[in-house]
Amino acid sequence: VASNTIKAGARSGQATVEIRIEGPPQKCNVLFANSYDASEVNITVNCPEDGNSSITDYRIEYRIAGVTKWKSTDFSASIPQPFVVGGFAPFTAYSLRATAANKYG
Repeated sequence: VASNTIKAGARSGQATVEIRIEGPPQKCNVLFANSYDASEVNITVNCPEDGNSSITDYRIEYRIAGVTKWKSTDFSASIPQPFVVGGFAPFTAYSLRATAANKYG
C-alpha cells in the first residue's frame, strides 16, 4: 500500500512527493524468556519494523526442542509486556518464536 502526498513548491513547476510504504510487520525477536515457576514463562518481544502501521496483535509460538509441531497463543498489543505463556513441562527444553500483526497482516 502506498500513500502519496503532493505539495506545490515555491516555484512554478516544482513539486515534492512523499511516499509511505505500509505492510505487515517484519520478523520479531524474543528478547527475554524467564521462568518464574515450572510451567509458565514471561516473554518480552521486540519487532524492529512495524510496517509503518501500529502493531495490533502478537503470536507467541513454542515447541519442545526437536519437535516439528508448534503450539501458539495470541496476545493483543494493548496488553503490557511481558506476556505470560503457560503449559510448559518442567525440565524440558523449548524453542520460542514470535510474530506480530497489524492491519495489513
